[in-house]
Amino acid sequence: MKLIIESGSTKSDALLIAEKTRHLFQFEGINPVLENEQSILLKLESNQLLQKHKQEINKVYFFGAGCSGVSERKKLKKSLSLFFENMNLCKIETDLYACAYACYDSKPIIACILGTGSNSCYFDGKKIIEKSSSLGYILGDEGSASNLGKKLIKQYFYNKLPHELNEKFKKKYKLNKKKLIEKVYQQDKANLFLASFSKFLYENKEHSFVQKLIEESFNEFIENHILVYEESKNSPICFVGSVAFYFQETLLKCLKTYSLNVGIIIQKPLENLYNKI
Repeated sequence: MKLIIESGSTKSDALLIAEKTRHLFQFEGINPVLENEQSILLKLESNQLLQKHKQEINKVYFFGAGCSGVSERKKLKKSLSLFFENMNLCKIETDLYACAYACYDSKPIIACILGTGSNSCYFDGKKIIEKSSSLGYILGDEGSASNLGKKLIKQYFYNKLPHELNEKFKKKYKLNKKKLIEKVYQQDKANLFLASFSKFLYENKEHSFVQKLIEESFNEFIENHILVYEESKNSPICFVGSVAFYFQETLLKCLKTYSLNVGIIIQKPLENLYNKI
Protein backbone atom coordinates (compact mmCIF):
# COMPACT_ATOMS: atom_id res chain seq x y z
CA MET A 1 0.00 0.00 0.00
CA LYS A 2 1.33 3.44 -1.02
CA LEU A 3 0.91 6.73 0.85
CA ILE A 4 1.55 10.16 -0.69
CA ILE A 5 1.65 13.15 1.68
CA GLU A 6 1.88 16.77 0.57
CA SER A 7 2.29 18.89 3.67
CA GLY A 8 2.48 22.58 4.43
CA SER A 9 2.76 24.19 7.83
CA THR A 10 -1.04 24.43 8.13
CA LYS A 11 -2.29 21.06 6.91
CA SER A 12 -1.28 17.82 5.24
CA ASP A 13 -3.13 16.45 2.22
CA ALA A 14 -2.73 12.71 1.90
CA LEU A 15 -3.61 10.04 -0.63
CA LEU A 16 -3.68 6.39 0.40
CA ILE A 17 -3.50 4.02 -2.56
CA ALA A 18 -4.42 0.36 -2.33
CA GLU A 19 -4.82 -2.12 -5.20
CA LYS A 20 -8.42 -1.16 -5.99
CA THR A 21 -9.15 1.84 -3.77
CA ARG A 22 -7.95 5.36 -3.08
CA HIS A 23 -8.56 7.45 0.02
CA LEU A 24 -8.03 11.22 -0.05
CA PHE A 25 -7.88 12.85 3.39
CA GLN A 26 -6.32 15.58 5.52
CA PHE A 27 -4.58 15.87 8.85
CA GLU A 28 -2.50 18.46 10.69
CA GLY A 29 0.45 19.99 8.86
CA ILE A 30 3.97 18.69 9.48
CA ASN A 31 7.04 20.91 9.27
CA PRO A 32 10.27 19.33 10.61
CA VAL A 33 11.85 22.76 11.01
CA LEU A 34 9.20 23.80 13.51
CA GLU A 35 8.70 20.57 15.50
CA ASN A 36 10.47 17.58 17.00
CA GLU A 37 10.18 13.86 16.27
CA GLN A 38 7.61 13.28 19.02
CA SER A 39 5.36 16.05 17.74
CA ILE A 40 5.46 14.60 14.21
CA LEU A 41 4.71 11.13 15.53
CA LEU A 42 1.71 12.39 17.51
CA LYS A 43 0.24 13.96 14.39
CA LEU A 44 0.52 10.67 12.50
CA GLU A 45 -1.00 8.78 15.41
CA SER A 46 -3.94 11.19 15.65
CA ASN A 47 -5.30 10.21 12.22
CA GLN A 48 -7.65 7.20 12.34
CA LEU A 49 -7.12 6.20 8.70
CA LEU A 50 -3.34 6.10 9.13
CA GLN A 51 -3.73 4.13 12.35
CA LYS A 52 -6.00 1.64 10.63
CA HIS A 53 -3.60 0.96 7.74
CA LYS A 54 -0.19 1.64 9.31
CA GLN A 55 0.85 -2.03 9.10
CA GLU A 56 -0.12 -2.29 5.41
CA ILE A 57 1.61 0.90 4.23
CA ASN A 58 5.05 0.02 2.87
CA LYS A 59 5.77 2.97 0.56
CA VAL A 60 5.68 6.58 1.73
CA TYR A 61 6.27 9.64 -0.45
CA PHE A 62 6.46 12.81 1.62
CA PHE A 63 6.61 16.28 0.04
CA GLY A 64 6.71 19.08 2.57
CA ALA A 65 7.71 22.50 3.77
CA GLY A 66 10.90 22.45 5.82
CA CYS A 67 12.34 19.33 4.17
CA SER A 68 15.37 20.82 2.45
CA GLY A 69 17.90 20.28 5.26
CA VAL A 70 19.64 16.98 6.02
CA SER A 71 18.82 17.08 9.74
CA GLU A 72 15.16 17.87 9.04
CA ARG A 73 14.86 14.96 6.60
CA LYS A 74 16.55 12.64 9.09
CA LYS A 75 14.15 13.72 11.83
CA LEU A 76 11.11 13.22 9.62
CA LYS A 77 12.28 9.84 8.33
CA LYS A 78 12.82 8.59 11.87
CA SER A 79 9.27 9.57 12.86
CA LEU A 80 7.82 7.95 9.75
CA SER A 81 9.85 4.78 10.35
CA LEU A 82 8.64 4.54 13.95
CA PHE A 83 5.02 4.84 12.87
CA PHE A 84 5.06 2.78 9.66
CA GLU A 85 6.89 -0.29 10.94
CA ASN A 86 6.72 -2.15 7.61
CA MET A 87 7.84 0.75 5.44
CA ASN A 88 10.52 -0.29 2.92
CA LEU A 89 10.50 2.86 0.78
CA CYS A 90 10.56 6.39 2.13
CA LYS A 91 11.08 9.29 -0.27
CA ILE A 92 11.23 12.77 1.23
CA GLU A 93 11.30 15.89 -0.94
CA THR A 94 10.51 19.56 -0.45
CA ASP A 95 7.08 21.00 -1.18
CA LEU A 96 8.74 22.71 -4.15
CA TYR A 97 9.19 19.30 -5.81
CA ALA A 98 5.50 18.57 -5.28
CA CYS A 99 4.66 21.88 -6.89
CA ALA A 100 7.01 21.28 -9.84
CA TYR A 101 5.87 17.71 -10.51
CA ALA A 102 2.20 18.68 -10.25
CA CYS A 103 2.51 21.60 -12.69
CA TYR A 104 4.92 20.09 -15.22
CA ASP A 105 3.50 19.06 -18.58
CA SER A 106 6.36 18.23 -20.99
CA LYS A 107 7.79 21.78 -21.17
CA PRO A 108 10.08 23.62 -18.68
CA ILE A 109 8.25 25.85 -16.20
CA ILE A 110 8.73 28.32 -13.40
CA ALA A 111 6.93 26.60 -10.49
CA CYS A 112 5.73 28.76 -7.62
CA ILE A 113 4.16 28.15 -4.22
CA LEU A 114 1.81 30.73 -2.74
CA GLY A 115 0.29 29.23 0.38
CA THR A 116 1.09 29.79 4.05
CA GLY A 117 4.63 30.47 2.79
CA SER A 118 6.08 31.06 -0.67
CA ASN A 119 8.85 29.77 -2.90
CA SER A 120 9.81 29.30 -6.56
CA CYS A 121 12.06 27.32 -8.89
CA TYR A 122 12.82 26.54 -12.52
CA PHE A 123 11.95 22.95 -13.42
CA ASP A 124 12.99 21.26 -16.67
CA GLY A 125 11.21 17.98 -15.94
CA LYS A 126 14.20 16.37 -14.22
CA LYS A 127 15.85 18.80 -11.87
CA ILE A 128 14.95 21.86 -9.87
CA ILE A 129 17.01 25.04 -10.06
CA GLU A 130 16.55 27.69 -7.36
CA LYS A 131 17.91 31.19 -7.88
CA SER A 132 16.17 32.90 -4.98
CA SER A 133 16.19 31.88 -1.34
CA SER A 134 13.03 31.29 0.66
CA LEU A 135 13.76 33.23 3.87
CA GLY A 136 10.63 32.24 5.80
CA TYR A 137 7.85 34.35 7.26
CA ILE A 138 10.08 36.78 9.21
CA LEU A 139 12.40 37.89 6.39
CA GLY A 140 10.64 36.68 3.25
CA ASP A 141 7.61 34.67 2.08
CA GLU A 142 6.49 37.51 -0.16
CA GLY A 143 3.05 36.90 -1.64
CA SER A 144 2.15 34.26 0.95
CA ALA A 145 -0.70 34.16 3.47
CA SER A 146 1.70 34.94 6.32
CA ASN A 147 3.10 37.92 4.42
CA LEU A 148 -0.37 39.22 3.60
CA GLY A 149 -1.42 38.80 7.22
CA LYS A 150 1.68 40.61 8.45
CA LYS A 151 1.04 43.53 6.09
CA LEU A 152 -2.59 43.78 7.23
CA ILE A 153 -1.73 43.72 10.94
CA LYS A 154 0.91 46.42 10.50
CA GLN A 155 -1.58 48.68 8.74
CA TYR A 156 -4.10 48.10 11.54
CA PHE A 157 -1.71 48.92 14.39
CA TYR A 158 -0.19 51.85 12.48
CA ASN A 159 -3.76 53.25 12.17
CA LYS A 160 -3.57 53.24 8.38
CA LEU A 161 -6.62 51.10 7.58
CA PRO A 162 -9.61 52.94 6.11
CA HIS A 163 -12.27 53.50 8.78
CA GLU A 164 -14.69 50.84 7.53
CA LEU A 165 -11.97 48.18 7.35
CA ASN A 166 -10.58 49.22 10.72
CA GLU A 167 -13.98 48.75 12.37
CA LYS A 168 -14.52 45.38 10.71
CA PHE A 169 -11.08 44.18 11.82
CA LYS A 170 -11.54 45.44 15.38
CA LYS A 171 -14.93 43.74 15.71
CA LYS A 172 -13.80 40.46 14.15
CA TYR A 173 -10.51 39.91 16.00
CA LYS A 174 -10.52 42.09 19.15
CA LEU A 175 -6.74 42.06 18.86
CA ASN A 176 -4.60 44.22 21.13
CA LYS A 177 -0.87 44.83 21.12
CA LYS A 178 -0.21 42.56 24.12
CA LYS A 179 -1.94 39.60 22.51
CA LEU A 180 -0.19 40.28 19.21
CA ILE A 181 3.27 40.31 20.81
CA GLU A 182 2.53 37.05 22.65
CA LYS A 183 1.31 35.30 19.50
CA VAL A 184 4.15 36.47 17.27
CA TYR A 185 7.15 36.59 19.61
CA GLN A 186 6.39 34.22 22.49
CA GLN A 187 4.34 31.34 21.08
CA ASP A 188 5.00 28.65 18.48
CA LYS A 189 3.80 28.77 14.87
CA ALA A 190 3.61 32.53 14.52
CA ASN A 191 3.53 31.99 10.74
CA LEU A 192 0.14 30.26 11.01
CA PHE A 193 -1.18 33.02 13.25
CA LEU A 194 -0.15 35.67 10.71
CA ALA A 195 -1.48 33.60 7.80
CA SER A 196 -4.92 33.34 9.41
CA PHE A 197 -5.55 37.05 8.71
CA SER A 198 -5.44 36.46 4.97
CA LYS A 199 -9.08 35.32 5.32
CA PHE A 200 -10.03 38.88 6.25
CA LEU A 201 -8.37 40.12 3.06
CA TYR A 202 -10.29 37.58 1.00
CA GLU A 203 -13.58 38.63 2.62
CA ASN A 204 -12.82 42.24 1.69
CA LYS A 205 -10.90 41.69 -1.54
CA GLU A 206 -13.09 44.09 -3.53
CA HIS A 207 -11.99 47.03 -1.37
CA SER A 208 -9.44 49.20 -3.18
CA PHE A 209 -7.15 49.35 -0.12
CA VAL A 210 -7.10 45.56 0.13
CA GLN A 211 -6.49 45.16 -3.58
CA LYS A 212 -3.50 47.51 -3.36
CA LEU A 213 -2.07 45.60 -0.37
CA ILE A 214 -2.39 42.25 -2.13
CA GLU A 215 -0.91 43.61 -5.36
CA GLU A 216 2.06 44.98 -3.43
CA SER A 217 2.76 41.58 -1.90
CA PHE A 218 2.37 39.74 -5.23
CA ASN A 219 4.60 42.25 -7.03
CA GLU A 220 7.29 41.71 -4.39
CA PHE A 221 7.06 37.97 -5.04
CA ILE A 222 7.27 38.43 -8.80
CA GLU A 223 10.28 40.74 -8.61
CA ASN A 224 12.21 38.66 -6.07
CA HIS A 225 11.22 35.12 -6.99
CA ILE A 226 10.18 35.02 -10.66
CA LEU A 227 12.06 37.68 -12.58
CA VAL A 228 15.37 36.38 -11.19
CA TYR A 229 14.97 33.52 -13.67
CA GLU A 230 15.98 34.41 -17.22
CA GLU A 231 13.66 31.58 -18.32
CA SER A 232 10.65 33.47 -16.95
CA LYS A 233 10.53 35.48 -20.19
CA ASN A 234 9.47 32.42 -22.18
CA SER A 235 8.42 29.71 -19.72
CA PRO A 236 4.91 29.33 -18.26
CA ILE A 237 4.65 30.59 -14.67
CA CYS A 238 2.70 27.98 -12.69
CA PHE A 239 1.29 28.21 -9.17
CA VAL A 240 0.22 25.91 -6.37
CA GLY A 241 -1.40 26.97 -3.10
CA SER A 242 -4.52 28.48 -1.57
CA VAL A 243 -3.37 32.09 -1.89
CA ALA A 244 -2.63 31.70 -5.61
CA PHE A 245 -5.95 29.88 -6.10
CA TYR A 246 -8.27 32.20 -4.15
CA PHE A 247 -6.59 35.46 -5.15
CA GLN A 248 -5.89 34.42 -8.73
CA GLU A 249 -7.77 37.33 -10.29
CA THR A 250 -5.37 39.78 -8.62
CA LEU A 251 -2.41 37.48 -9.26
CA LEU A 252 -3.18 37.32 -12.98
CA LYS A 253 -3.46 41.10 -13.09
CA CYS A 254 0.00 41.46 -11.52
CA LEU A 255 1.58 38.87 -13.82
CA LYS A 256 0.11 40.65 -16.85
CA THR A 257 1.75 43.89 -15.71
CA TYR A 258 5.13 42.15 -16.05
CA SER A 259 4.16 40.55 -19.40
CA LEU A 260 4.58 37.03 -17.99
CA ASN A 261 3.15 33.87 -19.53
CA VAL A 262 0.81 32.20 -17.04
CA GLY A 263 0.53 28.41 -16.79
CA ILE A 264 -1.80 26.48 -14.51
CA ILE A 265 -2.94 27.63 -11.06
CA ILE A 266 -4.05 24.84 -8.72
CA GLN A 267 -4.92 24.83 -5.06
CA LYS A 268 -3.57 21.40 -4.20
CA PRO A 269 -0.92 19.40 -6.06
CA LEU A 270 -1.80 16.00 -4.63
CA GLU A 271 -4.11 14.67 -7.36
CA ASN A 272 -1.63 15.70 -10.05
CA LEU A 273 1.18 13.99 -8.15
CA TYR A 274 -0.66 10.67 -8.23
CA ASN A 275 0.16 10.14 -11.91
CA LYS A 276 3.73 11.46 -11.77
CA ILE A 277 5.61 9.50 -9.12
